[in-house]
Amino acid sequence: MVGNLWGYLDETAFSFPHLVSGEDGEVRLEFTMPEALTQWKFLGFAHDRELRAGLLTDSMVTAKDLMVQPNPPRFLREGDVLEFDDNRLSDELGRAMNQWAEMQRADGTWPWFPGGRPNDYITLRITTGFGRLCHLGVDPAVKALARLENWIDEIYRRILERGHKDRNNLSPTIALYLNGRRLFLEDKPIDAKHREAVDYFLGQAREHWLGLASRKSQAHLAVALDRFGDRETAKGIMRSIKERSVTDEELGRFWRELELSWWWFRAPIETQAMMIEAFDEVMNDAEAVEECSSTATRKAWQSKSSSWQSGRRGKGNLHIGRRHGNRWTHV
Repeated sequence: MVGNLWGYLDETAFSFPHLVSGEDGEVRLEFTMPEALTQWKFLGFAHDRELRAGLLTDSMVTAKDLMVQPNPPRFLREGDVLEFDDNRLSDELGRAMNQWAEMQRADGTWPWFPGGRPNDYITLRITTGFGRLCHLGVDPAVKALARLENWIDEIYRRILERGHKDRNNLSPTIALYLNGRRLFLEDKPIDAKHREAVDYFLGQAREHWLGLASRKSQAHLAVALDRFGDRETAKGIMRSIKERSVTDEELGRFWRELELSWWWFRAPIETQAMMIEAFDEVMNDAEAVEECSSTATRKAWQSKSSSWQSGRRGKGNLHIGRRHGNRWTHV
């Protein structure tokens, strides 16, 4: 029997009822909850006609009497039928592209929300996403690169003004920039007036990559250095990352350090997806790619019941599988 697909998966539920207590003094209310099966934090605020107010905090769990968890194959070979078929993917991708295009400002930047002020970080995230889509035949958002070049140059000039050039000025955001910029080197080479700033941070990456506590950021630097021509350092980073991993016949290749965090550079699924990309692009290590993809699949399915996981992380994981689909497609 085929049931209706879940559609109401919001991370927050809000109800604004007008309630009156019964003769027993109790108040009963009913409201629709999102369909994610997880634990929720309940917050309630009430007041009476005399403006006496009260606050209620509690936790609650949403569950169904029957839940079926699918156990899909870990890999699909080329030619297999995907549940998420190409027509549907192309349609959703086209709609998303149009939405991003409408939100983009005249100077190439994006705000956090429509009509808001330009934001360099969100512009970097979106531009990097467009760079990835370039591998799927989607035109990249080269228009935003001019602003990002100015942004990285401004950071470099501030470092010089403060006399901090010899310090470790590397950060996850700088690593994200280098990772994103390498995707556009053929479409738009680094402008001569910004080359000094980019070269400085590439040098920082060579010297201070181990100072970044995030594996995802370290992998960002590895693929960036590889694309910018420093393959020796890139391979050294990936060898170090591999040495810190463990393998299991069932679980694949994974790392014991905890990646559960609100910080974007510690997102578990995105981190594992980045491992897949880096091992493939830098090391051409098909065995490590397959081992990591097994772990990524497990993390992706586990995250479906975790309320803190965002859709962005799952989409990044799906992209990695399709991009490296010459040998396999990961879902």
